[in-house]
Amino acid sequence: MRDTLIVLRNEGRSFLCSDRGLFVVYAVMIIGWGFLIATWRSYILFFAPFWLASFSVIIAATFANSVFVSERISGSLEILLTCGISRSGILCGKLAFIFFMTLGVGVLCMGLASVVRHILLSAMVGAEVIIGASGIAVYCGATFLTAASSAYFSVLLPNPRVLHFINLIMVIFLVCVYSVLSTFWLVPLYVLAIFLFLSGGVFLLLAKKEFEGERITKIIIL
Repeated sequence: MRDTLIVLRNEGRSFLCSDRGLFVVYAVMIIGWGFLIATWRSYILFFAPFWLASFSVIIAATFANSVFVSERISGSLEILLTCGISRSGILCGKLAFIFFMTLGVGVLCMGLASVVRHILLSAMVGAEVIIGASGIAVYCGATFLTAASSAYFSVLLPNPRVLHFINLIMVIFLVCVYSVLSTFWLVPLYVLAIFLFLSGGVFLLLAKKEFEGERITKIIIL
């Protein structure tokens, strides 16, 4: 637990010290997605799982790129592996950073959407933000799966640039399976969230095994 908190604080400090242009990008993304969610209509809510899962993957993959991929390219992960912090602590700390940062971006988007709907779009008939607890669970589940699979594939893949595409394909595949099943049976949205979390748990175990057994950081092909 102590090692996890150390890594989490270190990642937080690194993020706060990053290029200011990065914060502008996140701000534009939050504003854009916030207004998009605010203008959803009831007939669009059928596609909400696709929107929420895809947005989660995009945000989580951005943080995973700096946490797992960039550190392997720069060699700083090797230093972290030799500074006395347990490998499980490194893995859990980085996963926690990705999860909480992605969750924070999502909360800001949904909060902005609520404000825009109630203040600026109150006169629009049908303007709705009905995401609900199940939708938030889907967002969190997709975030957890993306973070865990990023940790796993960052060890295995010689070229980490394809990592984000793999994450997106996996999440969209699970959402598509859920959508197909829901056309034949009444499958609650929280079932999709459960599958996302379970899939993330599998990748977490695989990532832990790879981190524990990794001798040195592998060569990265740029």
